[in-house]
Amino acid sequence: MNAPRCRTGLVARLAFGLLAGAATALALAAAVAIPAGTWRLEGLAAYVLVCGVLVAIGGATLDPGLIRERMRPGPGGRDRLTLLAGKLLIALHLITAGLDRGRWHLTDRVPPTVRLAALIVFALALAALIWTMHHNPFFSTLVRIQHERGHRLVTSGPYRFVRHPGYLFIMLLLVASAPALGSWLAEAPIAVYLVLILRRLVLEDRFLHEHLPGYRAYAARIRWRLLPGLW
Repeated sequence: MNAPRCRTGLVARLAFGLLAGAATALALAAAVAIPAGTWRLEGLAAYVLVCGVLVAIGGATLDPGLIRERMRPGPGGRDRLTLLAGKLLIALHLITAGLDRGRWHLTDRVPPTVRLAALIVFALALAALIWTMHHNPFFSTLVRIQHERGHRLVTSGPYRFVRHPGYLFIMLLLVASAPALGSWLAEAPIAVYLVLILRRLVLEDRFLHEHLPGYRAYAARIRWRLLPGLW
């Protein structure tokens, strides 16, 4: 009785992953290529392929409850500013990269070796972010305790080393994105977003101290919030 349901669920998750990956790849390509005025930008296909494949893997393998939470957070969430501003800044980042590469040519002389290295960092950071979400099925886009999902303290995987590894990997992939796309100017919106992420990290850490059972003891044991040995 359960085998057909399992197969149906697996097929549905694979289909969702493929759809999410394809939609992400198409949206990214359009956001860069349309402002550039051309789809023939060196390195764009590789960037889009990396994003599409990794998003597809995440969509097919992550906890469905987490995916729903990230797409539509539950009630009581805080810091919608970072969520909304982040979407706007990422869009601006992609549009700027397209304009710089296709029309302005102000800072688009990024050496191929630098673009490749940045793309590798981008891919590894995105893969590490998905790994983090596998360990933490409560990685919401808002700051909140997900009582309806049995929110609990997570201390496994990358959480053994820092308290907010997800934000570390997000910041790494964001910084690597501009040179991977071949535009240094596209780093400007990312710089603003990094400030908002650091603000969110401080807010969330304080919130978890106050509201998540066991977090105070965990924070006393894992001293570093973002970078081991630094902060």
